[in-house]
Amino acid sequence: MSTNINFRVPKQLLAEFGEACEANYTNKSEVLRRAMLDYVRENQKEAFDMFKLDIYEVATKEVNGYTVVDESAEWELVETIEGTSEEDCLNKANSKYQENYHWTNPYKA
Repeated sequence: MSTNINFRVPKQLLAEFGEACEANYTNKSEVLRRAMLDYVRENQKEAFDMFKLDIYEVATKEVNGYTVVDESAEWELVETIEGTSEEDCLNKANSKYQENYHWTNPYKA
């Protein structure tokens, strides 16, 4: 079942939109339906399929001439990486951060 929707747009925008639809052999309703569907899918994807991973800069200290991780220090949150999967988050972290950084396991956003 379908329903109607009414909204206001500037006249110039409506004219340009009509011309673009005509040039692409489609109608305004179809273009707006596709835009609405894309918008809904993208926002659902962000809401339900997003993962996050927190990146921390590791605090270090010198012990007997060696640089070691300072477990007692507060580690600074550098960035929260977002991705569409756990693997996506880990790939982004591995490609951007190397030594002196630690990250959490990916978690559902």
